[in-house]
Amino acid sequence: VRTSEGQVIGAVSTSWSDGNGKFSGRPECFLFSLAPSLRVLRSASRSGNYVYLNSSNKFAPRGLGFGGQLDFFRLWLDADFDACYA
Repeated sequence: VRTSEGQVIGAVSTSWSDGNGKFSGRPECFLFSLAPSLRVLRSASRSGNYVYLNSSNKFAPRGLGFGGQLDFFRLWLDADFDACYA
């Protein structure tokens, strides 16, 4: 993903099942930056909030999120790409 500030960021996950509004994934999931510098950000979470994927539950945020918690993800890609943030 290229941000409006020109950063290039992304994420790697071992789990891609639709959590239907719940987190999933494993500690091997991580975020990374390619620009302006190369960085790998591994999870320090003990909560298990690695990957959030919801495509069908209308009562929970719909999209793809990494880390953090509901509505406060470290990386969020909204289902419509209208409200993405990092």
